[in-house]
Amino acid sequence: MDMYLLFNSFEAFCDEYESFPQLAMIVYYKLVNRFNRRGWPELLACSNQRMMLACRIKDEETYIKHRNLLKQYGFIDFTSGKKGSPTKYSLKINTGLNRGISPSEMPSVLPSELPSETPEPKRKALIHKTKKRVCTPKVCYAERVYMTEPEHEKLIAEFGTDAVDWMINKLDTWKGANGKPAKDRGSDYLKIRNWVVKAYEEDAQKKGTSRQQSRAANIVKLAKADCPNCHGTGKVKLKDEFTGQNIEYTCDCCKIDQ
Repeated sequence: MDMYLLFNSFEAFCDEYESFPQLAMIVYYKLVNRFNRRGWPELLACSNQRMMLACRIKDEETYIKHRNLLKQYGFIDFTSGKKGSPTKYSLKINTGLNRGISPSEMPSVLPSELPSETPEPKRKALIHKTKKRVCTPKVCYAERVYMTEPEHEKLIAEFGTDAVDWMINKLDTWKGANGKPAKDRGSDYLKIRNWVVKAYEEDAQKKGTSRQQSRAANIVKLAKADCPNCHGTGKVKLKDEFTGQNIEYTCDCCKIDQ
């Protein structure tokens, strides 16, 4: 390919045809430059996006119209590409001026009148949609215990108000004893679910056993108080017939409970 003949014929055409668009000239020069850098191959494969970047053209339809204008005037030829296969270009030497053909005899087609060509499909950028988290404000239920109102209501519905108050107090005491900040990264609601509930159940079981024991002891105490012999003291004082001294004996009805 004779580079001098390429530029000479194109420049002569542009001098005679002054209304030829500058963008079409830029596209032509950039194509010739790419052929030169590739060692003048017969066909040059290049995508629209690469050529648009080289020519500083942002709109693909604008690039296609000016490229088609070059083809219609006989300076280039190309085979439109498709997805995965870029457009293939070839250069031509327009010798119409050398044969005496004036620009007025050439088809006067403005870029806006050129037939539209389907632009190469653009790859859609992957957009990772993330759901916006709605943060419910936390309420302070103790000096170091924070949770949302729905979380607090769930605990009350499951364990009752007294039990939840015990759990909150337990967690608050534990955080204070271990130097935990008032608002740490963890969830106080989950802490209560994880181990405070278990501690509460163990404590309730112990208290339940002791209450049963105290209840039984109270029943025995009432029974002793009704005893006609000891009147609840569990001891009976009887006078020895021989010595005349008072001797203390355990009440027979209360022996079992002593």
